Amino acid sequence: MKFKIGQYIRTKDGFIAKIIQYDEDIDYLFCDSVIYKDYDKYLDNTISSNIKIIDISRDIFDLLKVGDYVNGFRIVRSGDLINNIMQKEKSFILSNGTVINKNYKIKTIVTKRRFDNIKYYLR
Repeated sequence: MKFKIGQYIRTKDGFIAKIIQYDEDIDYLFCDSVIYKDYDKYLDNTISSNIKIIDISRDIFDLLKVGDYVNGFRIVRSGDLINNIMQKEKSFILSNGTVINKNYKIKTIVTKRRFDNIKYYLR
């Protein structure tokens, strides 16, 4: 993968972070948030080649998936909207009925994977 400062990444473990520095010589990314390797082991804000990155984009909207939570509401469906110049654009429907697209103001994201990891099951 080719990394650039300002891009967002999504790891296999459900973490999303923004690249703030990339050192090609030692193959390390420095991110704006803590990336955990395991439940109790973390790598501060660095990512080495042993962390599996599954998605990368300049626009954080591109990293969203059904089951993630945006601004506190779960994404229940994805689809396409017809925009004002009659082109299809990616969109999602939140559990509160809101349809979001790239113009939606995202404040928080909790990925489905991270949400599942902190869930408590009654037995």
